[in-house]
Amino acid sequence: MCSSDLGKTYVSPIESSIATMDVIDSVNRMNNAAARMISSKNLGTAKTILIGAERMTHSMAPGALTAEFNECRAITLMRLGLIMNREKDYEGGLVYLQEALKLDRTPAIMNNICSTLSALGKHHEALNWALDAVDAAEYAPVLEAMPVALHNLGIEYEALGEIDSALVAFNRAKRLANERFGINSELSRSIHHSIVIARRYASRDRDSLPHGPLFSLPK
Repeated sequence: MCSSDLGKTYVSPIESSIATMDVIDSVNRMNNAAARMISSKNLGTAKTILIGAERMTHSMAPGALTAEFNECRAITLMRLGLIMNREKDYEGGLVYLQEALKLDRTPAIMNNICSTLSALGKHHEALNWALDAVDAAEYAPVLEAMPVALHNLGIEYEALGEIDSALVAFNRAKRLANERFGINSELSRSIHHSIVIARRYASRDRDSLPHGPLFSLPK
């Protein structure tokens, strides 16, 4: 045995995986708690929880649990980006979202990147991300993914003056939202509002109520 190894405690791969899984489980619980705080508009508490979760995984080597690690860390980063966006720090939010995307290319992350770029006035870039989110949502198990992606696609078409394309996207989004969540759901109402605004825009009622893309909370 080398003298440099003296005093070191051997950790087996199984023990290492168990320790990593414990961290992942803790971070997932923190992510879920933060999601509840975001939904109740308690952004300060959510941010504190997520910063703690991010620190727990920042320098961690996931070993055999790379997929599980990447998923939980991506959710942490995405939700931090979401909070930054709600605080109107869109550039800061984009940094977190881009880091999340490197770990897990989910429709939710793409939808949030689209919404962030839209808020920054970068509508051509936002449109490309909306199209990517629609493609990714085809295979996503999250029911919200496709209607949100289609809604955001409509928003970007509208911002670029392509009202007919916007209405096609909005109407498809509304049909899916109604089927999956009911016509009185918050998502269905948001999409319906966007349809009303787009129709007013088409008739040149430029004083319509403001609206914008939807940020997506699920993974």
